[in-house]
Amino acid sequence: MALCQWATGSVCVFRATVGLPCPGCGMTRAWLAALQLDWAAAWRMHPLFWMIPLLAALWAFKWLRWRKTTPRWFRATLVAFCAVFLAVFALRMALLFPHTAPLQVNPESFAWRIARGLAALLKK
Repeated sequence: MALCQWATGSVCVFRATVGLPCPGCGMTRAWLAALQLDWAAAWRMHPLFWMIPLLAALWAFKWLRWRKTTPRWFRATLVAFCAVFLAVFALRMALLFPHTAPLQVNPESFAWRIARGLAALLKK
């Protein structure tokens, strides 16, 4: 994460590589705001920040109760979590991309740098 931040200005490996937001974009900033009790800012950065402790508790419960097997309800719950994250991501991309943080293009990403370099070569 530190290398990504230094090289591209983003701690997200996906955003640092591709230059586009991922479904978790804004989660770190949301938790930093939540830790400062700024719930409105946390909600703006990622409206599902509150689901992470639920997922962690569910995972801990599963690990303590069923270490070798995985119950069907656990798998179904994980699928539901993923579906909700993807649905919220699609909605956020439709409403907020590319003009609202954190759903913005990272022009310093590796892919964008390569594209600019190739464009410069083709102009010559």
